[in-house]
Amino acid sequence: MPMASANLDNVPKFPIFVLCKERYHVTDNYRITGHFLHLPSLVETDGTFDVFVAQKASETQTYKNSKTHPQRRGVYQLRRGERMIPFFKYQATGNDFVMIDNRQGKHRFSVKEIKRICCRRFGVGADGLILIEKHKTADFNLVYYNSDGSQSLCGNGSRAGVRFAARLGMIKHKTTFMAYDGLHNAKAGKHIALQMNDVSEFKKIGRDYFIHTGSPHYVKVVNDLDPLDVEKEGRHIRHLKLFSPTGTNVNFMKRAENGIEVRTYERGVEGETLSCGTGVTGSALIAAHLWKLPSPVAAKTRGGELQVAFTPNKNGFSDIFLTGAADFVFAGEWNGGKRQT
Repeated sequence: MPMASANLDNVPKFPIFVLCKERYHVTDNYRITGHFLHLPSLVETDGTFDVFVAQKASETQTYKNSKTHPQRRGVYQLRRGERMIPFFKYQATGNDFVMIDNRQGKHRFSVKEIKRICCRRFGVGADGLILIEKHKTADFNLVYYNSDGSQSLCGNGSRAGVRFAARLGMIKHKTTFMAYDGLHNAKAGKHIALQMNDVSEFKKIGRDYFIHTGSPHYVKVVNDLDPLDVEKEGRHIRHLKLFSPTGTNVNFMKRAENGIEVRTYERGVEGETLSCGTGVTGSALIAAHLWKLPSPVAAKTRGGELQVAFTPNKNGFSDIFLTGAADFVFAGEWNGGKRQT
């Protein structure tokens, strides 16, 4: 059987019935190109299957109980290792993420696969990958991976994940979910407000500061953000022995008329991102300490504006909320990075 060349984006989907070992298996809406049946899950072996294709979903019951098919019947080859994974692309003030509904627990990704799907040249392209899963006690479990496959709390990713969970019907306006650093509360409306864990301390390092807001952050105050080489300076500080072996995120903060402006070099992305939620949170808290800024602190990033509300206390800060936009961009299917032939 010759291989079929396919642009799957233009191939229609049909309800498909696979006859294997004399039993009919009803599948979802999948694509057929030439002699190849494209399924969204991995298969362990190559093989040929007798396949019946319905032209509309209402015909499924008839075909399920029938040994013959009046319109279309053929033998198709299932390509080994090929999977089509539905995904949703979200962005939160320019911080962008690939979202995958993993409530059934079917998807597990290697570091290589995470790097591949986040690659902006050969994958979907994103700062991180997020899996939304079921949780025994919380509304959902949010599993976050940086684009290099490492894990941490991601503030903007968590806000985008809340928006996605609402789309899936898992939550409405309020939620409690599990993230990398524990339980978080959030509110979903026009914007997403994420409650961060309390910050009990921060350190002064020379003229700069180090603070942990679910992820480690170095905060450097500067007079002008525009001429900064964030990639070069950020990479240097990120790899200082002081922060080894895990390293740190690096934020450059400027006092603004109505709050602060921030640019961030993100560990795990290994470059500047348009916005970093945990970085903005850390910077806002340091700004409140340095300049006595009242809550909430407005923070401008290259990807948009965020607000950080908080309650100062004797040991640091509590009741911390990170608020800003988080929006759906597009949806699609990823083939696991396999080349189409």
